[in-house]
Amino acid sequence: MGITGIVLIIIQAVSMIFGFIRELTLSNYYGISSISDAFLIVSNLPFSIFYIISSAISISFIPTYNKIKKIKGSKEAENFTSNIVNIIFVFAIIFSILIIIFSKPIVKIFAVGFDDQTLNLAVYLLRISVFSLVFVGIVGVFVPYLNSNKEFIIPAMIGLPFNIGIIGGIILSSYISVYFLGAGTIVGYALQFLALIPCLIKVGYSHKRIIRPNDSTIKQMLVLSIPITIGVSAEQINYIIDRTIASTLQVGGISALNYAVRLNGFAQNLIVYPVTTLFYPIIAELVVNKNYNNLNKIIHKSLSVITLLMVPIIIGGFILSKEIISILFLRGAFDENALIMTEGALKFYMIGTAGIAYREVYSRVFYSFNDTITPVKNMIITVFINIILNLTLSKVLGISGLAFATSISSIIAAGLLKKDLKIHLRCSNDSRNLLINQIKIIFAGLLMGVGIILYQYLRTPENNIQQLIIQISIGALIFSFMVLILRVEELEDVKNILYRMKNKISKYRDV
Repeated sequence: MGITGIVLIIIQAVSMIFGFIRELTLSNYYGISSISDAFLIVSNLPFSIFYIISSAISISFIPTYNKIKKIKGSKEAENFTSNIVNIIFVFAIIFSILIIIFSKPIVKIFAVGFDDQTLNLAVYLLRISVFSLVFVGIVGVFVPYLNSNKEFIIPAMIGLPFNIGIIGGIILSSYISVYFLGAGTIVGYALQFLALIPCLIKVGYSHKRIIRPNDSTIKQMLVLSIPITIGVSAEQINYIIDRTIASTLQVGGISALNYAVRLNGFAQNLIVYPVTTLFYPIIAELVVNKNYNNLNKIIHKSLSVITLLMVPIIIGGFILSKEIISILFLRGAFDENALIMTEGALKFYMIGTAGIAYREVYSRVFYSFNDTITPVKNMIITVFINIILNLTLSKVLGISGLAFATSISSIIAAGLLKKDLKIHLRCSNDSRNLLINQIKIIFAGLLMGVGIILYQYLRTPENNIQQLIIQISIGALIFSFMVLILRVEELEDVKNILYRMKNKISKYRDV
């Protein structure tokens, strides 16, 4: 992965810590309540829809921008960027106005279980925060633009100012007015945009007042974006469906799912984002050069790296879910009932984490081949599977059933994409080495889990930060020892990265 990958993982970890602080702040002031439900449904309703669009643009922007830059030069590439930003700005304003006009029926659709008081609060918060979409859209263009210009660090850090804005809004809302929850959302997204400005200046970006929606390059990017929009939307659609059904099950159901998703998202965002960010350009280059033998190796390498990094997090998180939630959230308005609901959802979400990670890698292989249709078909199938499982499992397991349904559908999605990948791989897709590596890693993870459970059985029952650190340390030692004994190939990559980092530090000391 290299030093850049390690730095990205560290940045993601810090960003996730701030995200947890945000959730801790919300849980401390509002717990699992109608206010937190209203805030969370509003925070994710229009933003999930717009995130789908901006994500598709981000994925299709990089190859389009690089192609224009190579053929027509940097000036035309800059004009293309300005054109996209301006078009998205206008679209975001129009979209925001429409949401304001139809805010009440929109909330009713996605939160059918809200009473009148919670519904009215959600409507007001939506009307306040909706103009954040302007910043969401603009940032969605500038981040891939900066990545295309070899700037990765600052774009990866924008989660920090966002969380600061949200935290400030939550605190002020508790002392002044609940409507500051909506204002905090606007401030958070605005701070993301402001954080990118120094980096944009550094790479020499100069914004132009250009709006040419009929430009051929815009049309080409939109053609590529439409299928990607549908594909990227799967996780967001599943998430919206989960919340919609949760609003009908019990008060606080949406909040419990949210806390569980945030905790589970730690593993996903910490590992998947850096791995896909670094491997995606390599995969795309190998596809262009038709180097299918190395492409197969890189795909397996990325999957092995994800497995090595995620298995201990998944198994450890499943076993230690109650301790983690207790230490992070069990205070203020977050009570024992909230703990039980969140713990159940987190355990079932953890089951599908690897499926989501694998799906992201496979999807980017298809995008590299300009095949956006296969992932779309896959996502449509899994969305329907998720809906059916949601309706079935929620009756049996309640909130936990919604999490379990999402996990099952994610695993199925990854399996279907792997099956369809043979369409593009023009060489033997020999997965034996990958499978052997995965078995070794999973075996090491299971032994790690047994070690943690044995320690829990022998120790005095108590939940505190010291005991959690001891259990994590025991698990880490067992897992590290086992992958070393089993000679997991990816361990050599980690050793090389640490060795290079040590040499770099030594050079700085010698200066």
